[in-house]
Amino acid sequence: MQAQKIEGLAGHVWAVFDDPSPEGQLGVVHLSAATDSEAAALSAYQQSIEPIAPDLAAYAADKRWRVEEGGTIWNGWPVATDRTSQQKVLAEFVAVGGGLRAENSTWKFADGFFRAVSNAAFPALAMAVRAHVEAAFATEATICAGIDGATITTVEQIDAAAWPVGL
Repeated sequence: MQAQKIEGLAGHVWAVFDDPSPEGQLGVVHLSAATDSEAAALSAYQQSIEPIAPDLAAYAADKRWRVEEGGTIWNGWPVATDRTSQQKVLAEFVAVGGGLRAENSTWKFADGFFRAVSNAAFPALAMAVRAHVEAAFATEATICAGIDGATITTVEQIDAAAWPVGL
């Protein structure tokens, strides 16, 4: 935790901390009103506080979610992979398998264009979406193992991991 010394009117001096206190209160102390023992206690408190490390597992999960939902490319066309799109792709895949989908029905791609996709080709589109999502989760799992094993210790390492390529 860092303190910034701010001098105010009439010689008053304040210390403003970049993090709130453990009690959730803003870290501001009126130094010019502090006794020597209070100032010493404040200094000791400042030195005892460890910087808050980023929650690497939470960061990895958020990165996976952004990659997972960021889309993929199939057959040269951009495919949405957000959760709603994943559900719609699955429903269309089931419709193909059940003989309910008309041949060469159009599918709206992530670029906003509708394109005809044959029933024979649609399973490959669905598998591309599934592979993209699975690769995002597999990368997150590898990263979490690295975090647990202390080989991944920074958000930069998480960002540099072999995430699946999206849109």
